[in-house]
Amino acid sequence: MKPKFIQGFMIKAALLYVAWLLAEHLGWTTPLHQWLTEVTTIASTAGLRWWEPTATYYMESTRCYISMGAATVLHIDSPCNGLTIMLLYMGFLVAYPGRWQTKAAFMVLGSVIVFLLNIGRVMALTLNYAYAKTSFDFNHKYTFVFIVYAVVFALWVTWVNNYSVVSKKLST
Repeated sequence: MKPKFIQGFMIKAALLYVAWLLAEHLGWTTPLHQWLTEVTTIASTAGLRWWEPTATYYMESTRCYISMGAATVLHIDSPCNGLTIMLLYMGFLVAYPGRWQTKAAFMVLGSVIVFLLNIGRVMALTLNYAYAKTSFDFNHKYTFVFIVYAVVFALWVTWVNNYSVVSKKLST
């Protein structure tokens, strides 16, 4: 039989997932997605200016773009803003047994790390597309996804091993 905390985790995770799907379906997350996409675009462009002084951004309706020189290089949309991975990370912490103080601290820390990592990702993909288009699709779909998920997994493992109630019970 599975330990009780695994059953509780699975039930909480499923409820959080259904709540997220409902919020997305009802459009409740649209303003947050738009805001985060804009902030990611602005921050990525600011970072790019260290390497490419001609980097600029512009927005049309709900779409965000990064340009270098006269060419539009990258389109940033909601799936690229990092919100889904941040919420997945936070949902894991909420569903797993542990003290709320450490959960809250790790939610903030993890979200900031994912946000900064995503800015680096957008910057790297912009340069990748501008200077080595042939590898862009692979890096967009695999390389950076692997890196972001590996960092999130490392954060989860760190929290579970050091701060969760389950790790404390198993170590005694």
